[in-house]
Amino acid sequence: MVNLPDMVHDPPSSPTSSPSGPVQNGAQIPNHFIFVWYGSRLPAFASIAIRSALTSNPGSTATLLHDDTFKPNTEVWSLESRGLVCERISIETLLTQAQAIAPSLDVDALYAVYRQLTAPAARSNLVRILALYCQGGVYLDTDTLTIRDLAPLRDSGAFCGQERVLWPAGRRKTSLKAITLGEVRRLCAAIPYAYRANQRLFSHYSLAENNAVMGARRGHPFLLHLLEGVLSVPKNRITKRFILGTHLLQQQLASFQPAHEQDTVIVLPPDYFYPVGPMISRHYFAHYASARKVADELLTPNTFVIHWYASVAQLDKRDHNFILKNAEHEVFSCLCREFLTEQGAGPRPVALHVHALDPERPSKDDQRSKRSN
Repeated sequence: MVNLPDMVHDPPSSPTSSPSGPVQNGAQIPNHFIFVWYGSRLPAFASIAIRSALTSNPGSTATLLHDDTFKPNTEVWSLESRGLVCERISIETLLTQAQAIAPSLDVDALYAVYRQLTAPAARSNLVRILALYCQGGVYLDTDTLTIRDLAPLRDSGAFCGQERVLWPAGRRKTSLKAITLGEVRRLCAAIPYAYRANQRLFSHYSLAENNAVMGARRGHPFLLHLLEGVLSVPKNRITKRFILGTHLLQQQLASFQPAHEQDTVIVLPPDYFYPVGPMISRHYFAHYASARKVADELLTPNTFVIHWYASVAQLDKRDHNFILKNAEHEVFSCLCREFLTEQGAGPRPVALHVHALDPERPSKDDQRSKRSN
């Protein structure tokens, strides 16, 4: 596994309540990962996402939910020997299982929503909620890399993470502050090493929950709250981008009231899953003299999972050969190299030496998270 120091800060408390004491028996999240893929071929970055989760979490298993066009290859078969199960997406089965847990759930209406959705990303938003509700575990987008054991986070009943954004749901994009910050962010994304300048602007960003990484035990009431939220979206907006993804998650978190302490949803600050936000993530794919040194600056001691933000890079072209060739100079390739298959592992990966934070001084993100909670 990638060498990272121990977690400096305990996971901050939830916005819905503050857990204290041990979690009750049966409330922990299973050591199981859920991935969703629409398409015939699983690209290298997606197989590395799965392999990194299994490798970084000893004893874990994973499910890859896929559509009818999917054709497994040797890499998928290799992952199956490591604990992966490939399963065709059956919305009918998922809805039947969900109704067995919550008999009052309107599964016919949810089925109609799924049929209305056509974009794979939109369908994936609904499938991930249903799969987590029916199975429990940790959902991960396929453009992620897991670099630490998530065991400390699985002791909660449910968790997700925040990212730094310019325009959270409901904020006008014509705000002068957002426009100015957006232009500065564009420059920080384009200029080498300018992520350092962007880090000084963290206090000016908004924090918003993202659904690329979510964990929950089977039947968690917040997942039911999410499914009920799906049914509250007007039909003429159901196919809009982000509506069933980040916007739904943020909306339902704000209104969720857990009946019991073990039903708390832990909301983690950006450094856990999104240490580098949208657009600035281009530095993951830029050419540097030393990818290791840049990775040390981009990640934090609290980073468990890295979300690559696939929309800013051509991940499909980054196959095994590309990663081996560019591992010394590109952060993405440097960090992914360790998780290539045994046949293509190449030279020994570069170990990370992330600068430790002062444990007596929580980061600004931790402070903001606790205030908002």
